[in-house]
Amino acid sequence: MKFIGGSEFSTGAVTLAIISVAFLINTIFIATTMLLMAIGKTKYLLMNTSIALIFNLILNVVLIKKYGIIGAAITFLITAILINSLRIVEVKKLLGLNPFDFNYIKSFLSLVLASIAAFYLSNYLFLNEYYIMFSSFFAFLLFSLTLLLVLKCFTEEDT
Repeated sequence: MKFIGGSEFSTGAVTLAIISVAFLINTIFIATTMLLMAIGKTKYLLMNTSIALIFNLILNVVLIKKYGIIGAAITFLITAILINSLRIVEVKKLLGLNPFDFNYIKSFLSLVLASIAAFYLSNYLFLNEYYIMFSSFFAFLLFSLTLLLVLKCFTEEDT
């Protein structure tokens, strides 16, 4: 964001990154919501949402005072983690299902590690700001594919 709009947008970039992670978490765990709706356990979804609402309000009061917009983004991320954790526990308890197998977790972990590695690598390269975006992208591709292969995340169905 800095190379697009200048240093005034640095707070917005951090906020956008935090909110993006929260939306990624919600997207990954949408299957648990669909499972609970499919078996008619919408009361659980209402209970989860109510707990998340109360937690969100309390955390927003605390964090927005101290951190501003970044505090609101952190609250959103923590609330997304909370509500999706509740849903995973409920699906496991009600259906005896684990929505994610170990290969899924290994794949997700490899992508997170590749993202962190690409971020730090791009910060240590002394390149023009426009080239940082491209170098980060290619570093991410290289690291993620390497980790996916090393961790043996591919199954026979993938080949």
